Amino acid sequence: MVRDLEVAIVKATSHEDELAGEKYIREILQLTSYSQGYVHTCVSTVSKRLGKTRDWIVALKALMLVHRLVNDGITLNPITSLYYVAPCCLAFLLVPWIYVEYPTLRDTSSFHFDYVIFGTNSFYAFALNLAVFLLVGKTSALTMNVAGVVKDWLLIAFSWSVIKDTVTPINLVGYGKTLEIAVIKYLTSYRR
Repeated sequence: MVRDLEVAIVKATSHEDELAGEKYIREILQLTSYSQGYVHTCVSTVSKRLGKTRDWIVALKALMLVHRLVNDGITLNPITSLYYVAPCCLAFLLVPWIYVEYPTLRDTSSFHFDYVIFGTNSFYAFALNLAVFLLVGKTSALTMNVAGVVKDWLLIAFSWSVIKDTVTPINLVGYGKTLEIAVIKYLTSYRR
């Protein structure tokens, strides 16, 4: 069935100068409705096709296919989005950690890998990402940004009061400016 899906995608995004056949689009919609594995295959096949082509007709048909799939077929709920985004986050964050942070950590501290701490941190990071996706799915990205600013203020207050972290004058100026901008934005949007 995977091969059928790939063939249908190639036929739906052919080099011919005419609209994609409805037959192939319906076949793709039907195959992707079976399981998330077919959705993954569909996304990767269309992405590869779009990335490799130099023909504008194929690129346009691939984009139209994605538009049609999102409107009529594939629904990317927050969990599915997290399924696709999490490996990219790992890849992009692992490279700077290996080359920037790990050498410093290895040279300046008695770093020992603790699987329990790593596992709990991973679980909480996953739970935080899940909460972000669910929040944005139910409200909006603006709510997430405002909540993020409030979370940062609470984290700074906690680190200053409990952990006794130092807060420099430049930190206070930055926090004050952020608070000022947030209040101005709130008052400006409230008046409308």
